Amino acid sequence: MIDALTLLVTASQAIFEITSKFGEKKDAKGQTTEKERKERRENIAVYYLDIAATIQEAAQTFRAGQVPHGSCGKMLGLAQMLPEVVGDFIDKARATELADQLREAHNLERLLNDLSQGDEQERGRRIGLMEEAAGYFEAAAAALRAAR
Repeated sequence: MIDALTLLVTASQAIFEITSKFGEKKDAKGQTTEKERKERRENIAVYYLDIAATIQEAAQTFRAGQVPHGSCGKMLGLAQMLPEVVGDFIDKARATELADQLREAHNLERLLNDLSQGDEQERGRRIGLMEEAAGYFEAAAAALRAAR
């Protein structure tokens, strides 16, 4: 069974890979203006940065030895929005699959709960994986902003 943290990193990597290839679909008439494409990329970038910020805030809270209350609900909401937000940008079925992975991993508060307080090395590794996942979302946003 894949744990929630692995799902989070896997989904974030996939989103970065898809985004960096810039697979934007055209509208029904097959045309979009450059301004529309730029606005669309920016909207998706902001969404990805919201996900990254949520994960980073949770990681920082864990580093401080506290539980990131509220992060779970925010992550769940952001995960549920994925197909709507990016479904026209990437394949809708793939967006739904990635949203499912993020929903499985949304419970950020539990990602470190099963560790004993004395297992600092494993705690640090898991927090590092959270930061890695956030980094993929940040990189995906940067790729969108840099795309022409």
